[in-house]
Amino acid sequence: MRKLIFFLTIAAAAALPVTASATAPGTNGQIAFRRFFAAGHQTGALFLINADGTGERQVTHPPPGEIDSQFGPPRFAPDGSKLVFTRSRRGHDSLWTVDLATGAERRLTPVAKNEYGHGNYSPNGRLIAFTEAQGPLKNHNLRVSLKVMAANGTHARQVVDIGYGGDLGNIAWSPDGKRLVYDAARFGSKSVTHALFVVDARGGRPHRVGPWCKSEFNTLDWSPDGARLLIQFLPLNSNFGGDYYTIRPDGSGLHRLTHFGPKATTGAAGWSPDGKSIVFANTGIGGNDDIYVMAADGSAITPVTQTPTWESAAAWGPAR
Repeated sequence: MRKLIFFLTIAAAAALPVTASATAPGTNGQIAFRRFFAAGHQTGALFLINADGTGERQVTHPPPGEIDSQFGPPRFAPDGSKLVFTRSRRGHDSLWTVDLATGAERRLTPVAKNEYGHGNYSPNGRLIAFTEAQGPLKNHNLRVSLKVMAANGTHARQVVDIGYGGDLGNIAWSPDGKRLVYDAARFGSKSVTHALFVVDARGGRPHRVGPWCKSEFNTLDWSPDGARLLIQFLPLNSNFGGDYYTIRPDGSGLHRLTHFGPKATTGAAGWSPDGKSIVFANTGIGGNDDIYVMAADGSAITPVTQTPTWESAAAWGPAR
């Protein structure tokens, strides 16, 4: 709790004039999520399901030993026709898309050259923002950058160069498509610290939102009306867990939505297209995660999946 009070106090003092134009709310469609097929989480695919738990179907079919969306949720194209996701095998990550009507999968980035992740469609569907980690290794680190490319995988350009000694996590577009918010990590001699930054999608100087802190932002999504960011502080030395919060894009107004406690295994979360609900993962049957939805204020928590397998990395798509 002490670190959250610190974040709130400093963020309010150092707020930046970052705004986003409001957009018309969308209509809610299906939810995409990843299901692991074994206890060791060595392979997993993407599924679609209705918010009421009906209509489940598998939409990606990775080869044995490969995992889809290992490091974050898939992201819908604005028209709901495709998902962009990361496919991982033995430490090599590449970006793919899947056509939800035909099941056709397409690789956008090379395999085993660099590491690619956190793909996210722009609001107009013409671009995909993503992270790239390039060799050669320097001090056991890769050179990391935030890039934007055409939705077909061509014409990639750099927006932010993190360089060596840092990393990038989740990415989200502002609803007007003019800005990107991202989670940056800074490697120190004794610890790793994280902070949120907002940058013009065309490039330029990033603006830090709030202070550097030791908690990773396991969730990062921009509300459809542009008013708030959905975030989650990952507990130290953990790959999941923590409660959900919202914060204004200028770093002020931190507001807690949930009180799950230290034993929760919450995962990445995202807004519904109409902005009235949130989809997320949390402890379910047999101690494995299930998918849930809740109202945007953190109330009315309702399960979507109830299975003995681990399901997480959820994203809520638009109606098609």
